Amino acid sequence: MNKLLVFTFLTAVICSSTLGQELKPGDEIWSFRFGGSDVYSSPAVGSDGTIYVGSDDHNLYAINPDGSKKWEYDTGEWVMSSPTIGGDGTIYVGSFSGHLHAINPDGSRKWRFNASDVVWSTPAIGSDGTIYIGCWNNAFYAIKPDGTRKWAYGTGGWILSSPTIGSDGTVYVASRDSKLYAFNPDSARRKKWSFETGSDVMSSPAIGSDGTIYIASDDTDLYAINPDGSKEWSFNTRGWVRASPSVGSDGTIYIGSDDSRLYAINPDGSKKWAFKTGDQIRSSAAIDSDGVIYVGSNDNNLYAINPDGSKKWVFKTRGSVPSSPTIGSDGTIYVASEDGYLYAIKTSTDDPAEGQPAEIAIDTYAGVMIEGTVGSKYRVEFKNKLDDAAKWIVGDVIDLPESPYLWVDRFKPIRGTRYYRVVLVE
Repeated sequence: MNKLLVFTFLTAVICSSTLGQELKPGDEIWSFRFGGSDVYSSPAVGSDGTIYVGSDDHNLYAINPDGSKKWEYDTGEWVMSSPTIGGDGTIYVGSFSGHLHAINPDGSRKWRFNASDVVWSTPAIGSDGTIYIGCWNNAFYAIKPDGTRKWAYGTGGWILSSPTIGSDGTVYVASRDSKLYAFNPDSARRKKWSFETGSDVMSSPAIGSDGTIYIASDDTDLYAINPDGSKEWSFNTRGWVRASPSVGSDGTIYIGSDDSRLYAINPDGSKKWAFKTGDQIRSSAAIDSDGVIYVGSNDNNLYAINPDGSKKWVFKTRGSVPSSPTIGSDGTIYVASEDGYLYAIKTSTDDPAEGQPAEIAIDTYAGVMIEGTVGSKYRVEFKNKLDDAAKWIVGDVIDLPESPYLWVDRFKPIRGTRYYRVVLVE
Protein backbone atom coordinates (compact mmCIF):
# COMPACT_ATOMS: atom_id res chain seq x y z
CA MET A 1 0.00 0.00 0.00
CA ASN A 2 1.58 3.27 -1.10
CA LYS A 3 -0.95 5.99 -1.70
CA LEU A 4 -0.16 9.60 -2.54
CA LEU A 5 -2.83 11.88 -1.16
CA VAL A 6 -2.46 15.14 -3.10
CA PHE A 7 -4.97 16.99 -1.00
CA THR A 8 -5.41 18.09 2.57
CA PHE A 9 -8.73 17.81 4.33
CA LEU A 10 -9.79 19.10 7.71
CA THR A 11 -11.77 17.18 10.25
CA ALA A 12 -13.33 18.31 13.49
CA VAL A 13 -12.24 15.90 16.21
CA ILE A 14 -14.69 15.81 19.10
CA CYS A 15 -13.60 13.78 22.14
CA SER A 16 -10.40 12.68 20.41
CA SER A 17 -10.34 9.51 22.51
CA THR A 18 -13.20 8.19 20.41
CA LEU A 19 -10.85 8.22 17.42
CA GLY A 20 -7.94 6.71 19.37
CA GLN A 21 -6.03 10.00 19.45
CA GLU A 22 -6.22 11.00 23.12
CA LEU A 23 -2.90 10.04 24.63
CA LYS A 24 -2.32 8.87 28.19
CA PRO A 25 0.98 8.52 30.07
CA GLY A 26 3.04 5.76 28.50
CA ASP A 27 1.59 6.25 25.01
CA GLU A 28 3.68 6.94 21.91
CA ILE A 29 3.48 10.51 20.62
CA TRP A 30 5.61 9.78 17.55
CA SER A 31 8.51 7.62 16.40
CA PHE A 32 11.40 8.42 14.08
CA ARG A 33 13.05 5.73 11.94
CA PHE A 34 16.85 5.62 11.64
CA GLY A 35 18.75 4.08 8.77
CA GLY A 36 20.33 1.53 11.13
CA SER A 37 19.25 -0.53 14.11
CA ASP A 38 22.07 -0.70 16.70
CA VAL A 39 21.28 2.46 18.64
CA TYR A 40 23.33 2.79 21.84
CA SER A 41 23.44 6.57 21.60
CA SER A 42 21.18 8.38 24.06
CA PRO A 43 19.26 11.47 22.94
CA ALA A 44 20.09 15.02 23.99
CA VAL A 45 17.55 17.86 23.80
CA GLY A 46 18.50 21.41 22.82
CA SER A 47 17.04 24.60 24.28
CA ASP A 48 14.75 24.91 21.24
CA GLY A 49 13.43 21.37 21.69
CA THR A 50 15.54 19.79 18.92
CA ILE A 51 16.46 16.19 19.74
CA TYR A 52 19.93 14.92 18.80
CA VAL A 53 20.83 11.21 18.65
CA GLY A 54 23.33 9.00 16.83
CA SER A 55 22.91 5.71 14.96
CA ASP A 56 24.97 2.86 13.50
CA ASP A 57 24.06 4.19 10.04
CA HIS A 58 26.97 6.64 10.66
CA ASN A 59 24.73 9.66 11.21
CA LEU A 60 23.96 12.09 13.97
CA TYR A 61 20.33 13.13 13.58
CA ALA A 62 18.67 16.40 14.54
CA ILE A 63 14.94 15.82 14.95
CA ASN A 64 12.29 18.50 15.32
CA PRO A 65 9.93 18.38 18.33
CA ASP A 66 7.16 17.11 16.00
CA GLY A 67 9.26 14.06 15.03
CA SER A 68 10.32 15.27 11.57
CA LYS A 69 13.96 15.28 10.53
CA LYS A 70 15.75 18.62 10.75
CA TRP A 71 19.07 17.40 9.38
CA GLU A 72 21.57 14.54 9.50
CA TYR A 73 25.35 14.70 9.78
CA ASP A 74 27.52 11.88 8.42
CA THR A 75 30.38 11.04 10.80
CA GLY A 76 31.75 8.32 8.52
CA GLU A 77 31.21 5.44 10.96
CA TRP A 78 28.96 4.12 13.72
CA VAL A 79 27.85 6.61 16.36
CA MET A 80 27.53 4.90 19.75
CA SER A 81 28.58 8.05 21.62
CA SER A 82 25.77 10.23 22.94
CA PRO A 83 25.78 13.89 21.88
CA THR A 84 26.50 16.77 24.24
CA ILE A 85 25.31 20.33 23.57
CA GLY A 86 27.54 23.31 24.36
CA GLY A 87 26.35 26.65 25.69
CA ASP A 88 26.58 28.18 22.20
CA GLY A 89 24.51 25.35 20.68
CA THR A 90 27.48 23.40 19.26
CA ILE A 91 26.82 19.65 19.29
CA TYR A 92 29.72 17.35 20.20
CA VAL A 93 29.66 13.62 19.45
CA GLY A 94 32.19 10.81 19.03
CA SER A 95 32.28 8.19 16.28
CA PHE A 96 33.86 4.85 15.38
CA SER A 97 35.71 6.87 12.73
CA GLY A 98 38.14 7.85 15.52
CA HIS A 99 37.00 11.46 15.68
CA LEU A 100 35.24 13.85 17.99
CA HIS A 101 32.91 15.94 15.82
CA ALA A 102 31.87 19.51 16.64
CA ILE A 103 28.73 20.36 14.67
CA ASN A 104 27.02 23.72 14.26
CA PRO A 105 23.30 23.99 15.08
CA ASP A 106 22.53 24.07 11.33
CA GLY A 107 24.18 20.66 10.82
CA SER A 108 27.44 21.89 9.27
CA ARG A 109 30.86 20.81 10.55
CA LYS A 110 32.58 23.21 12.92
CA TRP A 111 35.71 21.09 13.38
CA ARG A 112 36.82 17.50 13.78
CA PHE A 113 39.40 16.20 16.29
CA ASN A 114 41.38 13.07 15.40
CA ALA A 115 41.49 10.83 18.48
CA SER A 116 43.16 8.00 16.49
CA ASP A 117 40.69 5.32 17.61
CA VAL A 118 37.01 4.67 18.39
CA VAL A 119 35.28 7.35 20.47
CA TRP A 120 32.35 5.67 22.28
CA SER A 121 32.55 7.97 25.30
CA THR A 122 30.15 10.91 25.56
CA PRO A 123 31.86 14.32 25.77
CA ALA A 124 31.78 16.48 28.88
CA ILE A 125 32.32 20.25 28.72
CA GLY A 126 34.14 22.25 31.39
CA SER A 127 33.23 25.77 32.52
CA ASP A 128 36.06 27.16 30.35
CA GLY A 129 34.75 25.34 27.25
CA THR A 130 37.29 22.49 27.36
CA ILE A 131 35.84 19.26 25.98
CA TYR A 132 36.81 15.97 27.65
CA ILE A 133 36.54 12.62 25.90
CA GLY A 134 37.81 9.06 26.29
CA CYS A 135 39.05 6.80 23.50
CA TRP A 136 39.66 3.13 22.72
CA ASN A 137 43.40 3.79 22.38
CA ASN A 138 43.41 4.14 26.22
CA ALA A 139 43.80 7.92 26.03
CA PHE A 140 41.78 10.54 27.88
CA TYR A 141 41.76 13.84 25.98
CA ALA A 142 41.20 17.45 26.96
CA ILE A 143 40.36 19.45 23.81
CA LYS A 144 40.26 23.23 23.46
CA PRO A 145 37.10 24.94 22.17
CA ASP A 146 38.83 25.46 18.79
CA GLY A 147 39.33 21.71 18.34
CA THR A 148 43.05 21.50 19.18
CA ARG A 149 44.47 19.23 21.86
CA LYS A 150 45.02 20.70 25.31
CA TRP A 151 46.44 17.56 26.92
CA ALA A 152 46.10 13.78 26.94
CA TYR A 153 46.59 11.11 29.60
CA GLY A 154 47.18 7.42 28.94
CA THR A 155 45.27 4.94 31.07
CA GLY A 156 45.80 1.20 31.09
CA GLY A 157 42.71 0.24 29.11
CA TRP A 158 40.02 1.30 26.67
CA ILE A 159 37.79 4.14 27.80
CA LEU A 160 34.09 3.55 27.13
CA SER A 161 33.09 5.49 30.23
CA SER A 162 31.95 9.09 29.82
CA PRO A 163 33.60 11.78 31.94
CA THR A 164 31.80 13.72 34.66
CA ILE A 165 32.88 17.10 36.05
CA GLY A 166 32.57 17.99 39.73
CA SER A 167 31.55 21.39 41.13
CA ASP A 168 35.23 22.17 41.82
CA GLY A 169 36.22 21.38 38.23
CA THR A 170 37.66 17.93 38.96
CA VAL A 171 37.14 15.62 36.00
CA TYR A 172 36.29 11.96 36.67
CA VAL A 173 36.48 9.14 34.12
CA ALA A 174 36.78 5.35 34.33
CA SER A 175 38.79 2.91 32.22
CA ARG A 176 38.77 -0.80 31.40
CA ASP A 177 41.97 -1.01 33.46
CA SER A 178 39.50 -1.29 36.41
CA LYS A 179 40.17 2.24 37.67
CA LEU A 180 38.30 5.47 38.22
CA TYR A 181 40.52 8.51 37.66
CA ALA A 182 40.24 12.02 39.08
CA PHE A 183 41.99 14.78 37.10
CA ASN A 184 42.80 18.36 37.98
CA PRO A 185 42.32 20.14 34.63
CA ASP A 186 44.66 23.06 35.48
CA SER A 187 47.55 21.31 37.13
CA ALA A 188 50.78 20.17 35.48
CA ARG A 189 50.33 17.00 37.54
CA ARG A 190 46.90 16.30 36.14
CA LYS A 191 46.00 13.08 37.93
CA LYS A 192 44.77 13.70 41.48
CA TRP A 193 44.12 10.05 42.33
CA SER A 194 42.85 6.75 40.96
CA PHE A 195 40.54 4.24 42.62
CA GLU A 196 40.77 0.56 41.69
CA THR A 197 37.73 -1.70 41.42
CA GLY A 198 37.76 -5.47 40.94
CA SER A 199 37.19 -5.56 37.17
CA ASP A 200 36.63 -3.58 33.95
CA VAL A 201 34.70 -0.32 34.31
CA MET A 202 32.43 0.71 31.43
CA SER A 203 30.00 2.64 33.61
CA SER A 204 30.25 6.42 33.89
CA PRO A 205 30.57 8.22 37.23
CA ALA A 206 27.80 10.23 38.88
CA ILE A 207 28.32 12.79 41.65
CA GLY A 208 26.05 13.36 44.66
CA SER A 209 25.27 16.77 46.14
CA ASP A 210 27.84 16.14 48.92
CA GLY A 211 30.59 15.39 46.37
CA THR A 212 30.46 11.60 46.71
CA ILE A 213 31.35 9.89 43.43
CA TYR A 214 29.42 6.77 42.39
CA ILE A 215 30.82 4.29 39.87
CA ALA A 216 29.92 0.71 38.94
CA SER A 217 32.10 -2.16 37.74
CA ASP A 218 32.00 -5.57 36.07
CA ASP A 219 32.92 -6.95 39.51
CA THR A 220 29.13 -6.57 40.13
CA ASP A 221 29.57 -3.72 42.65
CA LEU A 222 28.50 -0.11 42.83
CA TYR A 223 31.06 2.00 44.70
CA ALA A 224 30.64 5.21 46.69
CA ILE A 225 33.97 7.08 46.71
CA ASN A 226 34.86 10.12 48.81
CA PRO A 227 36.26 13.25 47.07
CA ASP A 228 39.74 12.30 48.33
CA GLY A 229 39.61 8.95 46.53
CA SER A 230 38.89 6.74 49.53
CA LYS A 231 36.10 4.17 49.54
CA GLU A 232 32.96 5.01 51.48
CA TRP A 233 30.99 1.83 50.73
CA SER A 234 30.16 -0.70 48.02
CA PHE A 235 26.88 -2.38 47.10
CA ASN A 236 26.80 -5.77 45.42
CA THR A 237 24.40 -6.63 42.62
CA ARG A 238 24.25 -10.08 41.07
CA GLY A 239 25.60 -9.20 37.64
CA TRP A 240 27.96 -7.02 35.67
CA VAL A 241 27.09 -3.34 36.01
CA ARG A 242 27.56 -1.47 32.75
CA ALA A 243 24.80 1.06 33.24
CA SER A 244 25.72 4.34 34.89
CA PRO A 245 24.31 5.42 38.25
CA SER A 246 21.78 8.25 38.56
CA VAL A 247 21.23 10.26 41.73
CA GLY A 248 17.77 11.47 42.78
CA SER A 249 17.02 14.78 44.50
CA ASP A 250 16.73 12.95 47.85
CA GLY A 251 20.15 11.32 47.39
CA THR A 252 18.83 7.89 46.34
CA ILE A 253 21.15 6.21 43.84
CA TYR A 254 19.60 4.22 40.99
CA ILE A 255 21.61 1.64 39.05
CA GLY A 256 20.71 -1.13 36.61
CA SER A 257 22.53 -4.45 36.50
CA ASP A 258 22.97 -7.40 34.16
CA ASP A 259 20.98 -9.37 36.77
CA SER A 260 17.94 -7.63 35.18
CA ARG A 261 17.19 -5.43 38.19
CA LEU A 262 17.10 -1.71 38.78
CA TYR A 263 18.32 -1.01 42.30
CA ALA A 264 17.41 1.96 44.47
CA ILE A 265 20.14 2.46 47.07
CA ASN A 266 20.07 4.77 50.06
CA PRO A 267 22.96 7.26 50.52
CA ASP A 268 24.36 5.02 53.29
CA GLY A 269 24.69 2.08 50.88
CA SER A 270 21.66 0.07 52.03
CA LYS A 271 19.10 -1.26 49.59
CA LYS A 272 15.87 0.69 49.34
CA TRP A 273 14.23 -1.59 46.75
CA ALA A 274 14.90 -3.55 43.55
CA PHE A 275 12.70 -3.65 40.45
CA LYS A 276 12.88 -6.76 38.25
CA THR A 277 12.75 -6.52 34.44
CA GLY A 278 12.95 -9.33 31.89
CA ASP A 279 16.59 -8.95 30.85
CA GLN A 280 19.86 -7.06 31.38
CA ILE A 281 19.73 -3.33 32.10
CA ARG A 282 22.44 -1.38 30.27
CA SER A 283 20.36 1.83 30.15
CA SER A 284 20.94 4.53 32.76
CA ALA A 285 17.92 5.84 34.61
CA ALA A 286 16.33 9.26 34.12
CA ILE A 287 14.36 10.81 37.00
CA ASP A 288 11.60 13.39 36.59
CA SER A 289 10.55 16.18 38.95
CA ASP A 290 7.97 13.87 40.59
CA GLY A 291 10.61 11.27 41.35
CA VAL A 292 9.40 8.83 38.68
CA ILE A 293 12.29 6.74 37.32
CA TYR A 294 12.55 5.80 33.64
CA VAL A 295 14.90 3.05 32.45
CA GLY A 296 15.28 0.78 29.43
CA SER A 297 15.89 -2.96 29.46
CA ASN A 298 17.15 -5.53 26.98
CA ASP A 299 13.70 -7.13 27.27
CA ASN A 300 12.61 -4.47 24.69
CA ASN A 301 10.78 -2.29 27.22
CA LEU A 302 11.06 1.16 28.71
CA TYR A 303 9.80 1.17 32.29
CA ALA A 304 8.32 4.00 34.32
CA ILE A 305 8.78 3.19 38.02
CA ASN A 306 7.20 5.01 40.95
CA PRO A 307 9.48 6.31 43.73
CA ASP A 308 8.35 3.39 45.95
CA GLY A 309 9.59 0.84 43.38
CA SER A 310 6.20 -0.11 41.93
CA LYS A 311 5.57 -0.14 38.19
CA LYS A 312 3.80 2.93 36.83
CA TRP A 313 3.66 1.86 33.18
CA VAL A 314 5.69 0.08 30.54
CA PHE A 315 6.31 1.02 26.90
CA LYS A 316 7.15 -1.84 24.53
CA THR A 317 9.50 -1.48 21.56
CA ARG A 318 10.61 -4.19 19.12
CA GLY A 319 14.25 -4.21 20.15
CA SER A 320 16.42 -4.03 23.25
CA VAL A 321 16.74 -0.62 24.89
CA PRO A 322 20.39 -0.02 25.92
CA SER A 323 19.95 3.69 25.16
CA SER A 324 19.26 5.89 28.18
CA PRO A 325 16.04 7.93 28.20
CA THR A 326 16.05 11.73 28.20
CA ILE A 327 13.30 13.96 29.58
CA GLY A 328 12.23 17.03 27.58
CA SER A 329 11.20 20.33 29.17
CA ASP A 330 7.52 19.40 28.73
CA GLY A 331 8.01 15.98 30.35
CA THR A 332 8.14 14.03 27.09
CA ILE A 333 10.43 10.99 27.29
CA TYR A 334 12.77 10.35 24.36
CA VAL A 335 14.44 6.96 24.04
CA ALA A 336 16.03 4.95 21.22
CA SER A 337 15.65 1.23 20.66
CA GLU A 338 17.53 -1.41 18.71
CA ASP A 339 14.44 -1.74 16.53
CA GLY A 340 15.84 1.35 14.76
CA TYR A 341 13.42 3.94 16.13
CA LEU A 342 13.58 6.96 18.41
CA TYR A 343 10.37 7.21 20.42
CA ALA A 344 8.68 10.24 21.97
CA ILE A 345 6.49 9.06 24.85
CA LYS A 346 3.89 10.99 26.80
CA THR A 347 4.30 11.16 30.58
CA SER A 348 1.97 13.90 31.81
CA THR A 349 -1.81 14.09 32.04
CA ASP A 350 -3.18 17.30 30.57
CA ASP A 351 -6.04 18.69 32.58
CA PRO A 352 -8.83 20.34 30.58
CA ALA A 353 -9.15 24.09 30.82
CA GLU A 354 -11.08 25.23 33.90
CA GLY A 355 -14.77 25.62 33.19
CA GLN A 356 -14.62 23.78 29.84
CA PRO A 357 -15.78 20.15 29.96
CA ALA A 358 -13.41 17.80 28.15
CA GLU A 359 -16.25 16.07 26.35
CA ILE A 360 -17.14 19.15 24.30
CA ALA A 361 -13.61 20.18 23.37
CA ILE A 362 -13.28 20.59 19.61
CA ASP A 363 -9.97 20.67 17.71
CA THR A 364 -9.44 20.84 13.97
CA TYR A 365 -6.68 18.83 12.31
CA ALA A 366 -5.59 17.57 8.94
CA GLY A 367 -6.24 13.88 8.49
CA VAL A 368 -5.75 10.77 6.36
CA MET A 369 -8.19 7.88 6.07
CA ILE A 370 -6.27 4.58 5.97
CA GLU A 371 -7.73 1.39 4.57
CA GLY A 372 -5.58 -1.70 5.05
CA THR A 373 -4.96 -4.87 7.04
CA VAL A 374 -5.80 -4.61 10.74
CA GLY A 375 -2.70 -5.33 12.85
CA SER A 376 -0.23 -4.39 10.12
CA LYS A 377 2.17 -1.47 10.58
CA TYR A 378 1.76 1.60 8.35
CA ARG A 379 3.91 4.69 8.05
CA VAL A 380 2.29 8.04 7.30
CA GLU A 381 4.64 10.45 5.51
CA PHE A 382 4.14 14.03 4.42
CA LYS A 383 5.69 16.88 2.47
CA ASN A 384 4.63 20.50 2.17
CA LYS A 385 5.57 20.86 -1.51
CA LEU A 386 4.65 18.37 -4.21
CA ASP A 387 7.92 18.28 -6.14
CA ASP A 388 10.75 15.80 -6.60
CA ALA A 389 13.22 17.88 -4.58
CA ALA A 390 11.11 17.80 -1.42
CA LYS A 391 11.75 14.83 0.85
CA TRP A 392 9.03 12.80 2.49
CA ILE A 393 9.00 13.29 6.28
CA VAL A 394 7.83 10.60 8.67
CA GLY A 395 4.71 11.79 10.45
CA ASP A 396 3.81 8.67 12.42
CA VAL A 397 4.06 4.88 12.41
CA ILE A 398 0.97 3.02 13.60
CA ASP A 399 -0.27 -0.51 14.10
CA LEU A 400 -3.60 -0.32 12.28
CA PRO A 401 -6.30 -0.89 14.95
CA GLU A 402 -9.24 -0.93 12.51
CA SER A 403 -10.02 -0.35 8.84
CA PRO A 404 -10.88 2.23 7.71
CA TYR A 405 -8.93 4.25 10.30
CA LEU A 406 -8.73 8.03 10.58
CA TRP A 407 -5.22 9.26 11.34
CA VAL A 408 -5.05 12.94 12.27
CA ASP A 409 -2.01 15.20 11.94
CA ARG A 410 -1.91 17.12 15.21
CA PHE A 411 1.25 19.00 14.20
CA LYS A 412 0.15 20.50 10.89
CA PRO A 413 0.17 24.31 10.82
CA ILE A 414 -3.28 25.85 10.53
CA ARG A 415 -2.41 27.54 7.24
CA GLY A 416 -0.91 25.89 4.18
CA THR A 417 -1.25 22.63 2.32
CA ARG A 418 0.32 19.33 3.28
CA TYR A 419 0.56 16.22 1.09
CA TYR A 420 0.44 12.71 2.54
CA ARG A 421 1.21 9.16 1.55
CA VAL A 422 0.70 5.92 3.50
CA VAL A 423 3.31 3.14 3.23
CA LEU A 424 2.92 -0.45 4.44
CA VAL A 425 5.89 -1.21 6.68
CA GLU A 426 5.14 -4.81 7.62
